[in-house]
Amino acid sequence: MGFSDVAFVPLITGLVHMVSLLGIQKRFLPVFAIVFGICISLFLTTGNWKEDMAVGICLGLSSIGFYSGSKNVLTTKKEEFEHEDLFGSGTRRK
Repeated sequence: MGFSDVAFVPLITGLVHMVSLLGIQKRFLPVFAIVFGICISLFLTTGNWKEDMAVGICLGLSSIGFYSGSKNVLTTKKEEFEHEDLFGSGTRRK
């Protein structure tokens, strides 16, 4: 897997988001990410098909992690932290 293959991760994330807009249940979205990763890797990269399958699975899993990580960073739990100072140590609510 080269550095240029990593550029496919946001593409896969966008394709999965388009599928989610069609009304597919959220629990099936990781399967779509892996399938899209395999398809993109098989059709857009050159090399051994077994290696391309492994790269596609890695791209799909990376897309899942990219989506999950960005979702976790962008959403905050208000009930967990009341105040957060400059260094990230907050006062917890009880």
